[in-house]
Amino acid sequence: MRTGIYGGSFNPVHNGHIHLAKAAMKDFGLDRIFLLPSKISPHRSSAEYASGEDRLEMLRLACEGTEGLEVSDYEIKSDRVSYTIYTVEHFRSLFPDDELYLLVGSDMLLCFEKWFRFEDILSQVTLCAVSRNNGDIDELREAASRLSQYGCIRISETPPLEISSSQIRKNIEKNTDCTCYLHKNVVQYIRSKGLYSVRGEEIMQYDPEDKKKYLKAKLSAKRFQHSMNVADECRKLAEKYGEDPDKAYYAGLLHDICKEMPDADQKALVEKSGFAVCREELETRSLWHGIAGAYFVKTEFRR
Repeated sequence: MRTGIYGGSFNPVHNGHIHLAKAAMKDFGLDRIFLLPSKISPHRSSAEYASGEDRLEMLRLACEGTEGLEVSDYEIKSDRVSYTIYTVEHFRSLFPDDELYLLVGSDMLLCFEKWFRFEDILSQVTLCAVSRNNGDIDELREAASRLSQYGCIRISETPPLEISSSQIRKNIEKNTDCTCYLHKNVVQYIRSKGLYSVRGEEIMQYDPEDKKKYLKAKLSAKRFQHSMNVADECRKLAEKYGEDPDKAYYAGLLHDICKEMPDADQKALVEKSGFAVCREELETRSLWHGIAGAYFVKTEFRR
């Protein structure tokens, strides 16, 4: 049996993702494709990233009724970093007699040599690229030729359906209609769960002058000045890329709010947060302050 593996954030899954999967089924003669949402750091903004369970459910809704498309929660439930080689080894153990095909978009093929243990991946699968951008086929062929020394590379000639998940999220945030890009059941799910919404942010206290006083009292002079500098740069970047400069400034200002807390206090906040922290994060002291800070701001600075 020919089994495809197709990973991604699917945040949210849209018609372009399903188009890619269907094109791969047809062009590469696959019997089935497993779609796997990747794990996303749990302290990311809920207005930008849906939870693993929500992304799984949206995938199930989008794949419903399409023969050959299946959804796997392997990466979401894994307790380690979701490197593709681990996913490939997982499916190889499940289906030792299958031919495995790893599906990637054109952007991923172009940087595939930077992937963790990419040679080992190519020794176990046929790498299949489906274009995501019109006009990139020559680049894909060049990349495939370069990688062919490591394994079998195939390219789909099916024209892409160009859709951006990030643009969809922005449209949802602005209450702009996205039904032409998403399965109708996915649209209903997003609306029912209030995903990718900024609802609730109005109860955050966006008063940076007050928070500067707090930081100055809690942080060393060097750390406080660093936070001020980061806040200024965040505002500049937000203005350059069309994002909210005040929110960006606030985020930059508070990014190290727990940096100088005692280690035990940081870890206690991480464990109390309720975030689905992976083992690597829980065991890496240098990562605690970011997770602890996200929870601290969320709980302490609300009206």
